[in-house]
Amino acid sequence: MARNERRACNGRASRRRALKHRCPPIRDRPRRQSSPAAKAPLYTVPEWAFPPNIDLTVVHGDYDVAPGIRIIATPGHTPGHQSVLLEDRDRTRTIVCCQAAWNVSSFASATLGDAGWDQATGAASLKKLHALNPDCVLLSHDPDEWQPSQ
Repeated sequence: MARNERRACNGRASRRRALKHRCPPIRDRPRRQSSPAAKAPLYTVPEWAFPPNIDLTVVHGDYDVAPGIRIIATPGHTPGHQSVLLEDRDRTRTIVCCQAAWNVSSFASATLGDAGWDQATGAASLKKLHALNPDCVLLSHDPDEWQPSQ
């Protein structure tokens, strides 16, 4: 994607700065039972997934965090994978799909793009994200941003 096209989507760095200021702190009850998969050996770095002195809430399914911030269940890459839908005041929709798709091409074709946990479930999750009509999609493994014109 050309540099000027990336600016049209406001760029990844500026979106991350905006998120830092838009997301309210979420305080909840003491840590609930965590997803068993997240604690499996070699699944993730435990210190990242379960930081000390932070109250975590396990969210199953879709969940509205705050106005304009919604967690979307997108299993496929892993059983409990989640993406985030952000809607700005101007109604611009950005999806942070994390690892729901490997890259812009796999998001466009609604495929995982890697071996993943369950290809059919992943494809259904990606179709669900497409149905949200995003203006921009950010991916974990691709510095480019998906836009509807692609």
